[in-house]
Amino acid sequence: MLNLRKISYRLAVYFWCLAVIAWMGTSIANASTWYSAGSVYLGANATQVMADPNRPYVYAIDRINNKILFINTTTKTVTKRLYVGKDPTDFDIDASGNYLYVGHKGSGSGAPGSFKIGTVNLNTQTKTGDFTIPVEYHNSSLLRAVNVTAGRQGRLYYNAGYDLWNGGSGHAVNTDTWTDLGSFAGVKSPMVISSDKSRLYGQYIYSGNLGEMGVWDVSTDSINRVDQLRFSPYPYGWDYDNYSLSGNDQYLAYGNVLFDAGNLLNQYGVFPENIYQLSFDGSIAFGNTSIWDTTTFLTEGDATWLQDMPVHTTIMDFDAQSNTLYSFNPSDQRLYMVVVPEPSTLLLLGSGLLGIIMRKRRRIA
Repeated sequence: MLNLRKISYRLAVYFWCLAVIAWMGTSIANASTWYSAGSVYLGANATQVMADPNRPYVYAIDRINNKILFINTTTKTVTKRLYVGKDPTDFDIDASGNYLYVGHKGSGSGAPGSFKIGTVNLNTQTKTGDFTIPVEYHNSSLLRAVNVTAGRQGRLYYNAGYDLWNGGSGHAVNTDTWTDLGSFAGVKSPMVISSDKSRLYGQYIYSGNLGEMGVWDVSTDSINRVDQLRFSPYPYGWDYDNYSLSGNDQYLAYGNVLFDAGNLLNQYGVFPENIYQLSFDGSIAFGNTSIWDTTTFLTEGDATWLQDMPVHTTIMDFDAQSNTLYSFNPSDQRLYMVVVPEPSTLLLLGSGLLGIIMRKRRRIA
């Protein structure tokens, strides 16, 4: 004979668990559960971190000790500290994924020939050579590689940053022959590049020492500027150095503004703080103190605050492969792995919860 009371109870528990699982899924969609899944003590003050999309490693620059740190994300340990030259300032992984290019100051003498770009083989974790920056003077200061960005296979871009007061001088390099291809614009800021390596973004000099946003077509060696916008606040243009591009190449964050990466005249909105990383689809933005939902720009006019950053910092890199934000905290010299549970994981947990409840009910019955 059917026990309607038992059946009704089980159905109620079942639907309650389904509601919990659905709520979990909604929480994930809103990305409201980012948390620190662990950290690695670096024992150094990192100035930049970069996740390797092909290996379980994050690389960090230790400018004080002139080292590149190799951080294993599986064992959560620093496995190597590699000297590449004095005062490394910036690095990037080439299109093949096998080499890391590092801008540095060689012996540190500051003499002609001392400014270089080092090459590190990521498979062997060894330095394989240096490219010497051409001897070129700007206002009595030598050209150098402060900011470096890898382009399509065989191409690399660098600029002298703010070290040259009136001439950032963005250059292209053929890394197959290690030939400098000359200057294409007075770029001074850190640069970002689209995933297909065809669009380069950065802040450049448009007149005197006044700066504006620029976008260059770097799909060939005939580099052309294809977009520009007089920002940050006219007329100076050097207020920010935090360019970040979403992995799908649709969104560009600069300063505290979210731009359409394909047309700088289109801006989605303004954040209450500067943004230092974007998620792959640009729906999530990471600031110094907070994590933001950018999708509400179109419906509410503002980004929605989701939660505090687990670590307040500007030194971070988002890895789309693992959906992880790697953020360095200078106060304790630790690299934090900030993640959000995958929907499938939460659904599995919810299903497990349902099974446990039903088994317990059967035992009681």
